[in-house]
Amino acid sequence: MIYVISDTHFNDDRTFPFDKEVIGKDMTKKDLDELQVQNWNSTVRPDDIIYHLGDFGKFSDAEALKDFVAKLTGHKILMLGNHDIELALDLCGITGYGDENKAAHYQAQQKIIQFWFDAGFSMVYAQPTFINKFMSISHEPPQFVHVPFLRLFGHVHTSMLYRTITPASACVCACRWGFTPVSLQRIKELTTACRNSIMENNATGSMDYFPEDVIGLV
Repeated sequence: MIYVISDTHFNDDRTFPFDKEVIGKDMTKKDLDELQVQNWNSTVRPDDIIYHLGDFGKFSDAEALKDFVAKLTGHKILMLGNHDIELALDLCGITGYGDENKAAHYQAQQKIIQFWFDAGFSMVYAQPTFINKFMSISHEPPQFVHVPFLRLFGHVHTSMLYRTITPASACVCACRWGFTPVSLQRIKELTTACRNSIMENNATGSMDYFPEDVIGLV
């Protein structure tokens, strides 16, 4: 089975206000992290593949990060998010990232990728890429949505500018799915339902083809 998730932000209080919008008011950041680990390990089996689409978490050092990654089941693949890049730059003292000198930027990017390899991810992507032929993954939402490609993204947390599911995209931020990895099979089912609704509603002139949004499953 293949799963996806993004924006878990383990150990990172900076994004907790976003998560508080969809969890119990009495839950602390520590409670949420424990819930996310429990949900991950009860959903993803050791032989499953899980794509994390960025912003994994914040840690004091590389060893603490490595120990935390090791607690999570599955073959873990990372699409770098802005916070993942920030963490690598901070902990490793990497310079040159974002430099106008392309060679310096590339070398820094390779060091960032290696940092996350060393943390325990089996594959690390620095740029949006395709999986399963017709599915793209990126941390930030795409600039456009073009059928027949299905685009998966994170980054936007609870922003209602972005639907969780559309006929050609899915936001996989943890807070949208009960802080639990979601399978590609489930995403395909929901996006297919959107497409089918479009076909049905075309006959009536209705544009209300979105299914009920899945924010707030906790």
